[in-house]
Amino acid sequence: MTHEQIAEKLFEAYKNSTLTENLAEEDSVKTSEEAYKIQQMFFEKRIKMGEKISGAKAGATSKVAMKVMNLTEPFFAPLTDKDFFTGDLSFSKCPGMQLVELEIAFRAVCDIPADASADEIIKNTEIAMAVEVPTRRTEKPEKINDLISDCGCGGNVYYVNSFIPTPDFEALASYSGRVYLDGKVVAQGTSDGVLDNPVNAVMYANKMMNKLYTPIKKGMVIISGSLTPPLQAVKGEYKFEIDNLGTAEFKITD
Repeated sequence: MTHEQIAEKLFEAYKNSTLTENLAEEDSVKTSEEAYKIQQMFFEKRIKMGEKISGAKAGATSKVAMKVMNLTEPFFAPLTDKDFFTGDLSFSKCPGMQLVELEIAFRAVCDIPADASADEIIKNTEIAMAVEVPTRRTEKPEKINDLISDCGCGGNVYYVNSFIPTPDFEALASYSGRVYLDGKVVAQGTSDGVLDNPVNAVMYANKMMNKLYTPIKKGMVIISGSLTPPLQAVKGEYKFEIDNLGTAEFKITD
């Protein structure tokens, strides 16, 4: 299959909320450069369908995840307005939901320079608690380059709309959070597990956004990677909390 055919295959699955078969071995995406080209083609189709670019994500931002995926840096994908949700989720409408991740969202309060330092990002953003439920378009989890092609399995991002000014570098690394499923704690972690500091993930996403798409504009949201070990998405009632940042609840149903 050509890169365009792979992008079209992913787009059709996305448009129809269905899952498509995994790529055959001979069609597997070999390099990250190829993967990001396919991602751009897939994303362009979504923009032409009327979606609006609204932010970005950094993925595999823990040392454990990077080691498992044999990465030297995280992966990246842009987000559109359709990637954000409120309310509950269901497998019937989103059959590719695979993980549940507790994150910190950074929202730009003004345009962000392409070469922004950590201090500049802290000065020019505000933060809130966020949750991402990464959602694939293929039947089974893919290799990392196939995941990148699939817009980083981006989608189903929830954030608490009570942003606060981004605190200093040290404070950003000291947030603690928990995920509850049906009333029981099933995961917990701290923000220093996100590339040592979530602002480092935002710097990376900003660099990639400028390289592949567009500068980060005022109002765009960047989700910075999971504080907690990613959980397999299952049916149930979820509660999320990050101390001094927020709480949220939603269900995942059939």
